Amino acid sequence: MLIQLTMGAPQFLYNGGLLMAPLRYFDAERKRPGLPSDTAALVSRVTGDEVDVELVNTSTWEAKRIIVQSGTLAEHRFTRIAYDRMVSEYPSGVGTYAAPNLETEEETAAPDATSFEVALPPGTRVRLKIGIERCVNDPTYRFPWG
Repeated sequence: MLIQLTMGAPQFLYNGGLLMAPLRYFDAERKRPGLPSDTAALVSRVTGDEVDVELVNTSTWEAKRIIVQSGTLAEHRFTRIAYDRMVSEYPSGVGTYAAPNLETEEETAAPDATSFEVALPPGTRVRLKIGIERCVNDPTYRFPWG
């Protein structure tokens, strides 16, 4: 179940086969496979050419960097990333009683790559809508950092 929730792929029965998933994560600071400590990922939607994922840093004092790879073996390519960026002032000015409504606007990027890095400040989350072009690269076990 954890594979389905974090990587967007159904649980597989291991009979010598390989796990095939649209996303794979790496700890950018420790240069190792998997999510960094105090982080979480939740895939909420998978289609033929798009994946929606939410990344969360639950640490209250440490920033985290996550590398997101397209496919378990980098066999896919990211075509588009959409995310919300805060445009309102938060918290509001000194002396105000309540914080204003949070205002965001959608930002997009076109990485045209097999991986990208997400920097998460302490106690933050980001929702990503990721466009994927499937099965365009030769599968590889090579790590994203070289």
